[in-house]
Amino acid sequence: MTAVLLLLALGCTGSANAVSSLAENESTIANNTTQSSGFSEPRISVSVNNREVQNGTRIMTGEDPDLSVNIRSTSPIESVIIRIDGQTRYLYSPNSTNFSATNALELRDGGHRVTVISTGNITTVYSVTIIEDAIAPRIRFEEPFVTRGAEPPNQNYTINTSKIALRGQLIDRSSVQQIIIEHRYEYTFSGRQTDRSRYVIEDPNGSFAQQLTLGPNRKKQTNGTNFVSIDLVDANDNRRTYDFILNISDRRPPNIEILEVTPVYEQSAVAAEIRVTDNVGISLFGQRLGSGNNTGFQSYYSENDIYQQRREYETTIEFPASIAGNGIKLWATDLVGNNVTTNYSLAYENFVEPKITINTKTTQALGEQRARVVGTIDQGLFSQVEIEARSNDGTLSDIIAVQSGEESNTIQFNETVQVNSYPTSVLIRARDITGTEHSKKYQITRTDPPKSPEPTPDVPTRTVSTTTPSESTTTKNGYRTPVSTSTPQETATARGSIETTHTTKRFSPVESVLGYVVSLLPYTLSSAIFTILLYIIARRSLTS
Repeated sequence: MTAVLLLLALGCTGSANAVSSLAENESTIANNTTQSSGFSEPRISVSVNNREVQNGTRIMTGEDPDLSVNIRSTSPIESVIIRIDGQTRYLYSPNSTNFSATNALELRDGGHRVTVISTGNITTVYSVTIIEDAIAPRIRFEEPFVTRGAEPPNQNYTINTSKIALRGQLIDRSSVQQIIIEHRYEYTFSGRQTDRSRYVIEDPNGSFAQQLTLGPNRKKQTNGTNFVSIDLVDANDNRRTYDFILNISDRRPPNIEILEVTPVYEQSAVAAEIRVTDNVGISLFGQRLGSGNNTGFQSYYSENDIYQQRREYETTIEFPASIAGNGIKLWATDLVGNNVTTNYSLAYENFVEPKITINTKTTQALGEQRARVVGTIDQGLFSQVEIEARSNDGTLSDIIAVQSGEESNTIQFNETVQVNSYPTSVLIRARDITGTEHSKKYQITRTDPPKSPEPTPDVPTRTVSTTTPSESTTTKNGYRTPVSTSTPQETATARGSIETTHTTKRFSPVESVLGYVVSLLPYTLSSAIFTILLYIIARRSLTS
């Protein structure tokens, strides 16, 4: 009777479709155990492809996995039912305490609910979810071409560059374990040639990017083709391979740019920083020398290996001023065979800064309100020259335009500027042909002339005499007359006073005569007084 009721229950199954009903089935077919007293619960073990799966869990598999069910019970097992997505696939009546069965499940790609029901004295339910990954991984390409969704790429693509990035997003139910990219470049040049490269990407984690260097279709070759193969392997050993061909079509020659030119004064040369670029690859870059039949070539870069060639090359080259001024010819060719010749005129003076020199010997003050500024400007090309004069506080006192508009490579200046006070600063400005201003400053100070010495006042002549008792002279009448002597220091002092007076005070002839007369007056007066006294004495004597 129990078996009949069980069969009736098996007829009431749900839809066989869809993974969306798995959660509902899981809630309705719970891991229930109906247990009669005195018996223990059967032990159910489920394995998928020899991997044990716990009750209520899920497992990812490949196509059509093997399902193994093992049951052990202390009481006879009346029936074992295996359902796939609610439909009964397998029904067994073991009537034994042990049960074992293995079946290959024919499943569609996606998720499936597997339920094992064991009936007897105790009814036990065991459920797992199997996600079948039977579809190989796919790529949604992003570079160097774009595909919609998981569409495969076209068989042939034509691009204009040799450096590409294979890039894309991976689509798979499980996970992509490995990507293998193989590049094969085939061309004919002195026989058929093949270059190969292989790249392996482990565990790409949803996306990948790989740089490739492609070979061109050279002009001197009959062909040049790039074959690319991408092989994908996922966790369930599902494989997919993409094969396509990439061709390079490049008609653009390399591009040559002069980034910066710097004068080299010591060598009278210019240093040019040059950049060469090309989409495919630079084979040769250099300078063409000479003209007509007498030509040559100076190579700066050469590379024939397509895997070593650069698409951008920068270098700095020094050209003598004489050659640069007449023009230089730069030449480059790419891997395909496109070439370009570019003429550049690098006149030396166009890149040299004007040199301002101030003559410090002749640049000087001319008075309280004028100053002279003398100097030269040479080297380079300049179109405007000015001289400014400013006081220490920055006040502009004068400005002179020495040159305006006309281009020159040398000039001499000798200008007079107005000044407010000293010290004053003069600023020479020179603007070159590029519009850049160059300047030089110099400070002028005024030196006052030396002052004349003031005249020394008259020093009176004074003779200091000292009588020495031990020295005397004897006159004719027998009297000893003391000799007037003076010390050498006093004599020198007196003589110096006299000499100083004579050198600092000079008299005219009239003044000399008057001085002589005046000097005689004391003697004349004393003689007159002496005569009068003698006359009075003599008259008294005669009277008495």
